[in-house]
Amino acid sequence: MEKNPGAAAGLACRERRPTWTSAESPVSANQADAKLSLPVLLLKVKPPKPITGSSFKSPLDALKKVDDDSMLGLGYNHLIKDSQWEQQEAIFCSTYWEYLEAESVRESKEEIPRHATFHFLLPSRILQVGPEMKVQPDVPAGIGVHWDGSHNLCLYVLNRPLKEKSDSDPKPDVVWPCAAPIACSAVSSCSRYLALACEDATITIWDKQLGYPLSVTAIVEERLIRSIHFLRSSAAVSDETPCPGTDSVCPIVQLLVLCTDSSFYLVKAPRAGKSSITLLAGRPEDPNLAVSAVVPVLAFPSAALIFSWDGTVSLMNAATSQIVYCFSTPPSHAVASSWQPVFIVDGVNQCLLLRGDRQQNTDALAQTRPSHSTIFLFDFNSYPLKEAFPKEPDLPLKSLQNLPWIERCNIFLRDRQQSRLGPREQLPEYWSRLQAQAAAMDKERQKVKGQKKL
Repeated sequence: MEKNPGAAAGLACRERRPTWTSAESPVSANQADAKLSLPVLLLKVKPPKPITGSSFKSPLDALKKVDDDSMLGLGYNHLIKDSQWEQQEAIFCSTYWEYLEAESVRESKEEIPRHATFHFLLPSRILQVGPEMKVQPDVPAGIGVHWDGSHNLCLYVLNRPLKEKSDSDPKPDVVWPCAAPIACSAVSSCSRYLALACEDATITIWDKQLGYPLSVTAIVEERLIRSIHFLRSSAAVSDETPCPGTDSVCPIVQLLVLCTDSSFYLVKAPRAGKSSITLLAGRPEDPNLAVSAVVPVLAFPSAALIFSWDGTVSLMNAATSQIVYCFSTPPSHAVASSWQPVFIVDGVNQCLLLRGDRQQNTDALAQTRPSHSTIFLFDFNSYPLKEAFPKEPDLPLKSLQNLPWIERCNIFLRDRQQSRLGPREQLPEYWSRLQAQAAAMDKERQKVKGQKKL
């Protein structure tokens, strides 16, 4: 509306309070003279097809199909026959026939809609594009998609050659298999780190720029993960949020994990050392205190907004697991709605925009119903929040773009060495296991030879 004088003139500030500001705009979107470009279809993808029987006769025949842009990770190039699938289904039905009959399970040929989660990704070692494609460091080069119940994260390149149609149902350029179905995912604000949370409560943080996992951890309580969010590290001294494509290196990557029982966890993944997981808040005893939504506040380190079912909006410092401030609407309004609030955090202007509905008494029982909606603006600069989120100047946020190539190579080699310290320590144990297994196989082979001679 800064570029639209007509819409800006129709925005009137109704009330002002020390803690909140409400505003209404009588100008509708149709009346605003905004100029927007028409949407252009870049890519159209569909969920992967179910795995069926294979017609390959040998592994060599299956590997040859890789040249045909078929991906091994989606199960298209396996050697399982149709008869094997039928045998497995018959064994399952005969084993659990009483449960299947009790629940009266019926096969349905109708296609069930599947929810998809996707993220825009910048060029990296994991998502590499060909030399014929022009890419910019701050423009997304692809998307990562995963469907409900799927083990695979599919990566697609957006700038495809002209010979491929946008609606031709292309196959993914990279398939990222996981040990369990992916429950949720998140991408950091700098687009360098990607986090995947599976249904077995395993959380993996990947460094897309270097192409290796930065941290792998799991919640020991085996709770179901609802959402994950990257937080701004308290070690960053810069007041500016890292822009996408700046190739920044955070000394500590922080991830806020929200479970289905409203419990909070904080995962810290340092670039050197082991990751840690801390319980910030357990399951609340009062159902009204259940969490409906969370959102990180990148203007402050380790800051996150917590929305509860009772309409409470609080700002938490994840580093200390303390509630720093509570944002409240006037008594005449309530957060709309408490189980699915409508809000947005403006990281540039450092403010929170929250929708509230005016409440009216409808009967003697004082039951309320929404009758009027208002947008409330909470300016973070009007609160003493900087004192509540201290910074650690000892670990500055570095940018690789401003460093010489020698220093960049040294950082890359040091990170790779730190990532291989764990497997290197386990090499003696693995070697002893291989030696023991080789000795057992040699002993069994000598035994077979002796029996043949007899």
